[in-house]
Amino acid sequence: MNLVWLEELVEAFSTLPGIGKKTARRLALFVIESDSEVGSRLAKAITEAVSHIGRCPVCGLYAPSGENCHICNDFNRDKSIICVVSRPQDVLAIENSHSFSGFYHILGGNISPLDGIGPQDLRISELLSRIGDGKVNELILALDNTVDGDTTAHYISSIISSDVKVSRLAAGLPFGGELEYTDGVTISRAFRFRTSF
Repeated sequence: MNLVWLEELVEAFSTLPGIGKKTARRLALFVIESDSEVGSRLAKAITEAVSHIGRCPVCGLYAPSGENCHICNDFNRDKSIICVVSRPQDVLAIENSHSFSGFYHILGGNISPLDGIGPQDLRISELLSRIGDGKVNELILALDNTVDGDTTAHYISSIISSDVKVSRLAAGLPFGGELEYTDGVTISRAFRFRTSF
């Protein structure tokens, strides 16, 4: 019995991040064993998403192909502040926290010399164009708390005009985190950026 279709389905699922061969096989078998409507619905949803979802030309967030995203179209947001992030997932996390009401700019990664990623590989020139109109007076760098995130933050802060305030999210102990399990760099930053009561 030739099960080439099953193997192709397993292979397709295993290309997803965090999905190994065992999980991919489990998902494939679930789809095959389910009502045919499940597979058809999944295939249609994937096809529709790939066909209709693109990137916002302004900030880089997911949006209907060729259109601005819902955040860039929201005129109630604060136009004077841009929060710079590495990935679209970062925007979704910040939005879920309900802690920011400005606009975003997605770089598409971090500067990483070891991986051959330089400033020219990121959406930094687009960021400079956005703040060039004089309407933005603050950039919040909400970048990864890593060496690459630090490198990217330092690079961006070094090329931004002094007319624009540049800040970075505070780094410290996570809520619910226990001190004994926290790494030394995080503890050091928590002390350096401590706040008064």
